Amino acid sequence: MSFTIITKRAPSWNSLLLLPLIVLLISGMAFGQEVTSGIYGKVTDAQGLGVPGATVTITSPDHITTEVRVTTSGGTYRVQRLVASDNYTIVVELAGFGTVTYEEVAVRAGQQIAVDVTLQPAAVQESVTVIGESPLVDVKSSTSMRTLERARLENIPMGRGYQHLLTSMAGVLDSEYVFAPAQSVLGSDPRGNLYNIDGAVANDTTVGYILTEIPIDMIEEVQVTTAGQTAEFGMSHGGVFNFVTKSGGNDFSGSLYLFYQGEGTEGDNMTTELSEQIGKGSSVVKDQDVGFTFGGPIMRDKLWFFANARRLEKELSQPILPNQAFNTNQIHTFLKLTSQLAPATRWSGSLTTRNQDKYPSNVTGYQNADAKETWQQQNRIQKIINTNLTHLFGDDTILDLKYNRQWKKFEHLAPNNPDNKIGWTDAVTGLQFGGITSSLYTMWCRCTWGAGFNLSHFRETDNSSHEFKGGVFLDKPNADRQFAYPPGTDYRQYLADGVPFRVVLEWYPIESQAGAVDRIAAFIQDQWTIGDSLTLNIGARYTASEGWLPEQARGGGAWFPRVVYPETHGLIDFSHIAPRIGVVYAMGEEKRTSVKAYYGRHYKALLTQDLSNMSPTSGGSEQYTWNDTNGDGQFQDGEQGTLLGSQLNPVFGDRSDLVEDDLTNSYVDAFHFTLEHELNRDMVVSASAVIKRERNLMENYTVRETGDQANPFADYSPITVVNQHTKQDMTVYALRREFQGKRSKNILGNPSFADELYRDYEGVEFTARRRFRDGWQLMASYNLSNTTGNIANDFAATTTYNNMYNNPNTLINAEGKLAKDATHAFKLQGTYTFPADIIVSGFYQFVTGFPIHLIESFGSDLAQGAYTSRYFPLCPGASAGSKGHGGGGGGCKAAPLGNSAIWSGTIDVASMPRGTLRHDNRSKLDLRVEKKFAFGDGKAVGIIADIFNVTNINRVTSFKGLKMDQTANFLVPASIELPRVLRIGLRFTF
Repeated sequence: MSFTIITKRAPSWNSLLLLPLIVLLISGMAFGQEVTSGIYGKVTDAQGLGVPGATVTITSPDHITTEVRVTTSGGTYRVQRLVASDNYTIVVELAGFGTVTYEEVAVRAGQQIAVDVTLQPAAVQESVTVIGESPLVDVKSSTSMRTLERARLENIPMGRGYQHLLTSMAGVLDSEYVFAPAQSVLGSDPRGNLYNIDGAVANDTTVGYILTEIPIDMIEEVQVTTAGQTAEFGMSHGGVFNFVTKSGGNDFSGSLYLFYQGEGTEGDNMTTELSEQIGKGSSVVKDQDVGFTFGGPIMRDKLWFFANARRLEKELSQPILPNQAFNTNQIHTFLKLTSQLAPATRWSGSLTTRNQDKYPSNVTGYQNADAKETWQQQNRIQKIINTNLTHLFGDDTILDLKYNRQWKKFEHLAPNNPDNKIGWTDAVTGLQFGGITSSLYTMWCRCTWGAGFNLSHFRETDNSSHEFKGGVFLDKPNADRQFAYPPGTDYRQYLADGVPFRVVLEWYPIESQAGAVDRIAAFIQDQWTIGDSLTLNIGARYTASEGWLPEQARGGGAWFPRVVYPETHGLIDFSHIAPRIGVVYAMGEEKRTSVKAYYGRHYKALLTQDLSNMSPTSGGSEQYTWNDTNGDGQFQDGEQGTLLGSQLNPVFGDRSDLVEDDLTNSYVDAFHFTLEHELNRDMVVSASAVIKRERNLMENYTVRETGDQANPFADYSPITVVNQHTKQDMTVYALRREFQGKRSKNILGNPSFADELYRDYEGVEFTARRRFRDGWQLMASYNLSNTTGNIANDFAATTTYNNMYNNPNTLINAEGKLAKDATHAFKLQGTYTFPADIIVSGFYQFVTGFPIHLIESFGSDLAQGAYTSRYFPLCPGASAGSKGHGGGGGGCKAAPLGNSAIWSGTIDVASMPRGTLRHDNRSKLDLRVEKKFAFGDGKAVGIIADIFNVTNINRVTSFKGLKMDQTANFLVPASIELPRVLRIGLRFTF
């Protein structure tokens, strides 16, 4: 069954608005983001009959207003728009009956909890108070959502980054992306997650990960949804992470904190063997985190504020760069206002900022680690503005209006090369040295704005209820950037074992808009509860996206003229409807057990990066052999030899020829089954199974202007080589000689000329959670999973230009375990409070090692966890390694690595199935001890000692190379786990 509607014209915004508006008018309902929570229930008398007219009053120091409701004729009540809090008080009263009070009722963000009340006649019982009675099992929602509440945020020993919070949760793993924290959720790729701040999208819509760092101290709770997402959520086929921020209160409160770790507080986990291989281990030279929070009333019960500021200084020493620490300095600020404008109207607004500098920012492997003159510094500036207005119509209808704006700017500087000297790249060793080897890239604005509204309506009948939900959201991401070299340096010099080899002339500078996306989404959903046990969650999400290119320009440097390209619309047009269906059955009289089943289709979010290869400013260069006529090793104009390849894009007014006519969007079909049981009022256990099928993957492929347009693999000839792993013959493919120097272009599509790309995930999960009560808490999880496919699921492999169809060699041994496959993942965390206010916490994790990856650069290996063999042209009677005929890819070789059928360049191929080789398993324990000294009115000082890597493991985290028998770095460790380290913290709260 297909739910995709293909259009080939730019969507009309009037027509795109029409469908969701019609849906809303017909339904009379919609649904807001699951940021706020609700309490519902039924008030009965001693005979079990509903009590109408009872007054239900709900208050909390974290909630800006008092909520008062009167029970219906059937005795039911419902209170929406509640913020997350551990301290709600519910008072139920009616003349002639005793008053019932519930205290310390905990409500998590996005949670709807049932609190039923029985009233006794006043003559029998004047009043009763119940402490901490709130259910843990959600008997209506089909999502798999868990919450990191304040008690865990403040006590579990973890790093001070938001990513450490997320990866402590069941089913969430660190993707180990080197440039920014990113997470893999139940086998999904790290671009497939949705990040929200107070329900507003915080994704970087160019690359897919989170736009900015989220300081822990601004967070009240974190909602983590790993499966079963409702139709409300788009832009996600992985997880949904919502950071619910603090709001202040009617009393002033805040904190001052300092955390520090460094060389003087860490141990040594190097062995003699590791010392011989990598010389020096990983080390935190300095990690200092200092900041404050402050919140309170501007007008009591009317206007609150909360502010957070943080300064982070980090120096990390890695084996790749033993004599220079990687320095990262950051300043974060957060300010939020919350106002009860009227009894039915509430507004909130926030500003999040980050200024960051990183040095060196372009040393990700050994290529330029010893060449300081090539190093760059990266500066980033990021801002997010969120605003939200909600209005309550009666007791059952809520209108929610949202607007958010994001800015992200970063630039690269060359602090060690003030004269802008040009450098070299050696095509054999991969080493870069001597000066500039890549452009000084500036992102002027990676920006997004989004606006939308949601409407929710609750309707109750005699034996059922409906919570109708729906909404409309528009967003417009774009990326304005510039690639430039200093004047006179817009060419690249390549050597082969130190000998002048090739030269690339760049069509620079580039004034580029990588792409822009216009997107509108609408959803509709009904949570239909039948009787008191069965709930159906039925919904659908409609999304229309247009990818287009703004006006941009390139050229005007030394080699090619300046060309301006006009604005081009309709390059990518997607319209699709995604169904989401969930069933929940509540078992037992007290509804402490639920059975859930879910099916949902999740489409890939169109990112501006997906348009990169269609941009007329991408790939512009010409490559020549380098005839170093004067032998000075420095290129001069006139030393260009034979033209080997041209990537000069023709001046197209219309770029639609770079997109297949029948292009359709990638999607994931997800199935989720869960059994959840509340053992007691403090602990819940669950078991679940998840199946995912990712299909229809979009990828770029290369076609040559004189080649086979329908099957570009036909431009290659099969040749026989010796598999360097098995020592058996294998077939690889060499580009035919007649295509040398011919123009080519990359086309985005779902090509049918080769095997279909796919990713599959099957997994089961078991969890146990005990909330913080009586001084202790616990969370445990175990995931058993299998992630397979023929294209990786790491960050690098999930662009639409991963080059899987660039030549037929990339599909050899492509099937196997994917990059983020972890067969076993066990996590255990807990806290216990001893006498004298001494708090001890621990976090243990065991995770199966991922398939081996390289340190040199992300995406450098064809199939992670497999040897990569390289085959060369055969030297004609000359010694191996000389330039020989063909002269490509770093020279020629004798047999068996040299082959006479390879006329130019080299051929890289995986010699074994993807995922065969894996890193060692990770078994790591972290501990925390905190002593609190209370004084005054609500004031306390906490002295904190965190010990990370208690057992001092030294697991290898990356390797230098997997090129079989062709490099001294073959399977040599490149980095290891950080050693045991002590972090000291001081926290003052008031």
